[in-house]
Amino acid sequence: MLADLNESSAELPIRPRNSRIDEILANPKWAKDTATFLLAFSMGPEGDPGCYNRQLAERRRVDFEKLPPGAKTFDGVQWEGYDADEAAGFPHLCPTAHVIRPPDFTPEDVPSPEKLLAFLIRDDERTTLLRNALGAQSKNLGHSDWTEPLRDPQRLAAHLNGLLGNRVWYREVSMGLPDLQLAALRRGEKGELGTESRVMPKGKGPLGRFQARRVNRLIIESLCPDEKLLKRFVYITTSRGLDHLLATAQSEQREIQHVILYAHPAHYPRVRWQFLERAWASGWDISSQEVYEGAPNDGSWNPLWWREAAQSWCRSHAEWLAYEKAGRLRLHP
Repeated sequence: MLADLNESSAELPIRPRNSRIDEILANPKWAKDTATFLLAFSMGPEGDPGCYNRQLAERRRVDFEKLPPGAKTFDGVQWEGYDADEAAGFPHLCPTAHVIRPPDFTPEDVPSPEKLLAFLIRDDERTTLLRNALGAQSKNLGHSDWTEPLRDPQRLAAHLNGLLGNRVWYREVSMGLPDLQLAALRRGEKGELGTESRVMPKGKGPLGRFQARRVNRLIIESLCPDEKLLKRFVYITTSRGLDHLLATAQSEQREIQHVILYAHPAHYPRVRWQFLERAWASGWDISSQEVYEGAPNDGSWNPLWWREAAQSWCRSHAEWLAYEKAGRLRLHP
């Protein structure tokens, strides 16, 4: 499919930044009715934000410096943007309620706690590692029988979620299982275009707050590969993430008249359409003329395309166009 694309499609047009964004952010009255949303483009293979999302977060931080004292926009990010801000030492991190985060375990993800417990008592390296981690949590909570709280779906899900927040657990796992592989995501209907590479982090420092939750979930799923015992996490789509952020803004009784979307330049047209679709569907009266591109291809992206991106379809403009084309053909054969 890629060979059929014209070579000129590897370039994105230069689009200057709209000066109206600076006018809005500099005006205290307008700024309080403004929402900013950072919608991530492919992370790194280790679950780190990657160069795309670090650039998006940096552009957003520069814009925040233009806000007058006391002005407060409504800000939402996908988790890669939060981790990029945290790593940069940004003092004004979004509230976690404003973050599109990796999914936690739910009781429904563990159809039969008894069967999972039977799996955990097997004597092999993988099950021993997971059993010890869950057992340590039970004992820390005062349970003499580590299996007792794990027989209840709610409490079992809570124990699994307790592992997700451990930013350094990957080091213990890597030491105990140096050859552990994280399963790549393959979106079957997209073929080779729909592959997301996932590898164990190789560093020694703590992972990002939400990177840890994503990596640890993938570790747990690798330690328990039977999907009948433990369901795989479901990808959060851009539309679902926007629904969450818009509902959060409604719950906080925010007014939104102006919107700045921070997205990769190739991703932006789809993000803009999805934002307007979800906003209008949930009752927001937002003019399409008041939706602005926060990170256009103005010539300052470096790099604009990244060959090490986890998601294969985000490594070049040609691959992105092929991926989008495959999606359209699937919806409209």
